Amino acid sequence: LKHITVSEGNEKYCDIDGVLYNKDKTRLIYYPSNKEVVEYTLPDTVVEIERFAFRDCTYLKQITVSGGNDHYCDIDGVLYNKDKTRLIYCPSNTEVVKCTVPDTVVEIEHSAFRDCTYLKEIALPDSVTLVEYGAFYGCTSLEKITIPRGVGEIGHAVEEPDRSEIYR
Repeated sequence: LKHITVSEGNEKYCDIDGVLYNKDKTRLIYYPSNKEVVEYTLPDTVVEIERFAFRDCTYLKQITVSGGNDHYCDIDGVLYNKDKTRLIYCPSNTEVVKCTVPDTVVEIEHSAFRDCTYLKEIALPDSVTLVEYGAFYGCTSLEKITIPRGVGEIGHAVEEPDRSEIYR
């Protein structure tokens, strides 16, 4: 899917440049996985993003958050909540090889780094306590993850743990 168009008369949904939102543009529902855009700017109206809204985005390399958004921010194209306690999504087509997560982050969201095939190393700060399910699925080049001692829940974060070194 490359583009979504919602009829103007639809009472529940709308689109902005082919991306699906609820009618008042406060919830991003779905970003088309084959949308041929490498950088996306999240509008300042968005207060909620569906869990899999950016799943399997083939071309997306960077997310920028509009300066007026009170709920989200970005650092180097990676999406965070506004106070940077949750790392929400790193675009899978990013060419970042090493990611050092800011020390404000407490939680790595579900599928946050999914299919980041260029990524070789991730350093999580001591502040991280939760790494949600599938956070590193499909990171086929991943060689090293540094997990701090405070992480109490990691679930099935790594698809192939035998290919990665995990340090505590």
